[in-house]
Amino acid sequence: MKNYNTDNTFCGSHGELWINDTEYAEVISVNIEINAEYGDIDKGKDMAKHKKLLGYECKGEFELNKVDSSIMKFVSDSLKRGKAPRVKIVANIDDPDAMGNERIAVYDALLDKATLADWQVRQVQKEKVAFTFTNWEILESV
Repeated sequence: MKNYNTDNTFCGSHGELWINDTEYAEVISVNIEINAEYGDIDKGKDMAKHKKLLGYECKGEFELNKVDSSIMKFVSDSLKRGKAPRVKIVANIDDPDAMGNERIAVYDALLDKATLADWQVRQVQKEKVAFTFTNWEILESV
């Protein structure tokens, strides 16, 4: 956009997170990304390094204020039963000043770890959860 109204800039304070259809109001941040993986292709009589798409990697992370043990318990219980801790994640940012909202669904998300203990005296406790996934859908966009 050549010129835009700065009020239309998204503010993360209006973000929402759902995991398996349960809203996590304690969300602090969400990052979901897909990264292209390319191989180098050399061409005769051409000095440039060309690229060929080989695939992509899907990963993300969310951070929560630590208010309960639900994530830790889910991952721990799944792993103890020999099951992969898979979830559906939906992230939404719906700033009333923006020109709309962005809502992304991530399917087949595999939670990478459970933090069993991580705290410090005189510190607000937070929980970071990394994940990978294989499928996604852009449900709403601006």
